[in-house]
Amino acid sequence: MYVTGYSGAPGRYDYVTIAYNALTGARRWLSRYNGRAGGNDQGRAVAVSPDGRTVYVTGRSQGKRSGYDIATIAYNASTGAQRWAGRYNGPANLNDFGNGLAVAPSGRAAYVTGGAGTPGRRLGFVTIAYKSSSGKALWTSRTRGWSIINDVGSSAGVTPDGRTVVVANYTAGTTTRTAYATTAYNASTGAARWSRRYAGPAGYNDNLPAALGISPDGIPPAWSDISISHRAAALILTMPAHIGDAELHAGRERRDRPASRRRVSIQSDARRPGTLGGPGVNALFQAPGSDVLLNVLA
Repeated sequence: MYVTGYSGAPGRYDYVTIAYNALTGARRWLSRYNGRAGGNDQGRAVAVSPDGRTVYVTGRSQGKRSGYDIATIAYNASTGAQRWAGRYNGPANLNDFGNGLAVAPSGRAAYVTGGAGTPGRRLGFVTIAYKSSSGKALWTSRTRGWSIINDVGSSAGVTPDGRTVVVANYTAGTTTRTAYATTAYNASTGAARWSRRYAGPAGYNDNLPAALGISPDGIPPAWSDISISHRAAALILTMPAHIGDAELHAGRERRDRPASRRRVSIQSDARRPGTLGGPGVNALFQAPGSDVLLNVLA
């Protein structure tokens, strides 16, 4: 097991990452990271590659002329030897810091999120993808700080199929001081897939996400209540009432052009099956307000 943080005297902290034997608590190794300026460096998040060979740490590290930078370190999980160090100094050359860290299921990339200084001394949130073998930055996605309230990425995760990176941020609310902002990115390109905000009930001014979790199959628990069956040549999806109204988007796959689609409404007032006839039908099922799709080939 691995723990990260910082150690030293005020203004002269180093990242300190420690490996322990999970069974006995015996310390296996300890590694320090003292950044370019020899100043203040603070580790804030740690993650381990799926194969257990690499430990990643991110946080903030003082630069010589750039305030704080996001510094991400990769260590050999067996020895604590540093494999590489990647630093991010935003375009504004102001304070940047890493808060969240996740590793792709394939182990080929690591994703860091945090805050990035923008003009006006505000913070936007930034997410960076690194190639795990070399530390090369694959893509960077940034937002500007829109108000005096900082926009900061606080936690990151990757879907089990490795295609989507999800980041929990906080940002300025429209009627509140802060709001949750959860954003999903294409893991290969960094293009935003969707973003959702939550500002809490009226009068709740402070809304700050602290952590993010993704279910092992990438599908919310309610989807496990949907049954799929065949009757004659028909594909039948049965949905319990608590899931809510939904639509079934379906069409035959055609090689020469995108699938033609039609919609079949499924009511939520009872367990009522939606039926789609014909063999070889590709069904795409989506609950309203949800970005989770269930793709079924009959």
